[in-house]
Amino acid sequence: MLILILATQNSIMVPLELSFSLSVFDLIYYQVLGNLIDVAFIVDMVVMCLTSYMDHRGKEIKNSNKIIFRYITSSRFVSDFLAILGTGFLTYFYPKMKIFGIFKISRIFRLGTMLTMSQMSQDVK
Repeated sequence: MLILILATQNSIMVPLELSFSLSVFDLIYYQVLGNLIDVAFIVDMVVMCLTSYMDHRGKEIKNSNKIIFRYITSSRFVSDFLAILGTGFLTYFYPKMKIFGIFKISRIFRLGTMLTMSQMSQDVK
Protein backbone atom coordinates (compact mmCIF):
# COMPACT_ATOMS: atom_id res chain seq x y z
CA MET A 1 0.00 0.00 0.00
CA LEU A 2 2.91 2.32 0.79
CA ILE A 3 4.27 1.84 -2.73
CA LEU A 4 0.91 2.88 -4.20
CA ILE A 5 0.80 6.02 -2.05
CA LEU A 6 4.34 6.90 -3.13
CA ALA A 7 3.46 6.15 -6.76
CA THR A 8 0.51 8.52 -6.51
CA GLN A 9 2.79 11.23 -5.15
CA ASN A 10 5.21 10.60 -8.02
CA SER A 11 2.44 10.73 -10.62
CA ILE A 12 1.59 14.25 -9.46
CA MET A 13 5.00 15.70 -8.66
CA VAL A 14 7.22 14.26 -11.41
CA PRO A 15 5.36 15.95 -14.32
CA LEU A 16 5.37 19.24 -12.39
CA GLU A 17 9.07 18.94 -11.65
CA LEU A 18 9.94 18.10 -15.26
CA SER A 19 7.75 20.88 -16.65
CA PHE A 20 8.34 23.78 -14.29
CA SER A 21 11.26 25.09 -12.29
CA LEU A 22 9.51 25.99 -9.08
CA SER A 23 11.53 26.98 -6.03
CA VAL A 24 9.90 24.19 -3.97
CA PHE A 25 11.85 21.60 -5.97
CA ASP A 26 15.12 23.11 -4.75
CA LEU A 27 14.23 22.76 -1.07
CA ILE A 28 16.31 20.19 0.80
CA TYR A 29 13.14 18.68 2.31
CA TYR A 30 11.69 17.98 -1.11
CA GLN A 31 14.96 16.47 -2.33
CA VAL A 32 15.28 14.25 0.76
CA LEU A 33 11.66 13.10 0.36
CA GLY A 34 12.32 12.31 -3.30
CA ASN A 35 15.42 10.29 -2.42
CA LEU A 36 13.53 8.36 0.28
CA ILE A 37 10.80 7.54 -2.22
CA ASP A 38 13.44 6.37 -4.71
CA VAL A 39 14.98 4.11 -2.05
CA ALA A 40 11.53 2.67 -1.26
CA PHE A 41 11.09 1.76 -4.94
CA ILE A 42 14.55 0.17 -5.10
CA VAL A 43 13.65 -1.91 -2.04
CA ASP A 44 10.39 -2.82 -3.81
CA MET A 45 12.41 -4.11 -6.77
CA VAL A 46 14.42 -6.35 -4.43
CA VAL A 47 11.23 -7.61 -2.78
CA MET A 48 9.81 -8.42 -6.24
CA CYS A 49 12.83 -10.69 -6.79
CA LEU A 50 12.02 -12.53 -3.55
CA THR A 51 8.23 -12.85 -3.85
CA SER A 52 6.71 -16.11 -5.06
CA TYR A 53 4.01 -16.13 -7.70
CA MET A 54 1.27 -18.39 -9.00
CA ASP A 55 1.80 -19.97 -12.41
CA HIS A 56 -0.97 -20.48 -14.98
CA ARG A 57 -1.94 -23.82 -13.35
CA GLY A 58 -2.36 -22.25 -9.91
CA LYS A 59 0.87 -23.70 -8.52
CA GLU A 60 2.95 -21.41 -6.32
CA ILE A 61 6.44 -20.90 -7.71
CA LYS A 62 9.08 -20.49 -5.00
CA ASN A 63 12.20 -21.18 -7.06
CA SER A 64 14.28 -18.00 -6.79
CA ASN A 65 15.79 -18.38 -10.27
CA LYS A 66 12.34 -18.60 -11.86
CA ILE A 67 11.06 -15.67 -9.79
CA ILE A 68 13.98 -13.43 -10.75
CA PHE A 69 13.81 -14.46 -14.42
CA ARG A 70 10.06 -13.74 -14.52
CA TYR A 71 10.54 -10.30 -12.98
CA ILE A 72 13.54 -9.32 -15.09
CA THR A 73 11.76 -10.31 -18.31
CA SER A 74 8.60 -8.39 -17.39
CA SER A 75 7.64 -4.93 -18.57
CA ARG A 76 7.39 -3.93 -14.92
CA PHE A 77 11.14 -4.46 -14.46
CA VAL A 78 11.94 -2.39 -17.53
CA SER A 79 9.74 0.42 -16.24
CA ASP A 80 11.22 0.19 -12.72
CA PHE A 81 14.78 0.14 -14.04
CA LEU A 82 14.25 3.16 -16.29
CA ALA A 83 12.63 5.00 -13.38
CA ILE A 84 15.75 4.40 -11.29
CA LEU A 85 17.78 6.17 -13.98
CA GLY A 86 15.75 9.28 -13.16
CA THR A 87 16.41 9.19 -9.42
CA GLY A 88 17.92 12.08 -7.52
CA PHE A 89 21.06 10.08 -6.85
CA LEU A 90 21.95 9.83 -10.53
CA THR A 91 20.52 13.13 -11.73
CA TYR A 92 22.68 14.99 -9.23
CA PHE A 93 25.72 13.90 -11.26
CA TYR A 94 24.01 13.58 -14.65
CA PRO A 95 21.20 16.19 -14.81
CA LYS A 96 20.12 15.11 -18.31
CA MET A 97 18.97 11.75 -16.90
CA LYS A 98 16.16 13.57 -15.11
CA ILE A 99 13.90 12.84 -18.08
CA PHE A 100 13.87 9.15 -17.08
CA GLY A 101 11.87 10.26 -14.05
CA ILE A 102 8.80 10.14 -16.28
CA PHE A 103 8.88 6.33 -15.92
CA LYS A 104 8.07 6.77 -12.22
CA ILE A 105 4.53 7.59 -13.28
CA SER A 106 4.02 4.07 -14.67
CA ARG A 107 4.10 2.72 -11.13
CA ILE A 108 0.59 4.05 -10.56
CA PHE A 109 -0.74 1.37 -12.94
CA ARG A 110 0.00 -1.22 -10.24
CA LEU A 111 -3.09 0.02 -8.43
CA GLY A 112 -5.41 -1.77 -10.86
CA THR A 113 -3.52 -5.04 -10.55
CA MET A 114 -3.39 -4.79 -6.79
CA LEU A 115 -7.12 -4.15 -6.52
CA THR A 116 -7.94 -7.01 -8.88
CA MET A 117 -5.83 -9.47 -6.90
CA SER A 118 -6.95 -8.28 -3.46
CA GLN A 119 -9.24 -10.31 -1.24
CA MET A 120 -11.60 -7.36 -0.65
CA SER A 121 -15.27 -7.57 -1.49
CA GLN A 122 -16.37 -6.19 -4.84
CA ASP A 123 -18.17 -3.15 -3.34
CA VAL A 124 -14.98 -2.12 -1.44
CA LYS A 125 -12.90 -2.41 -4.60
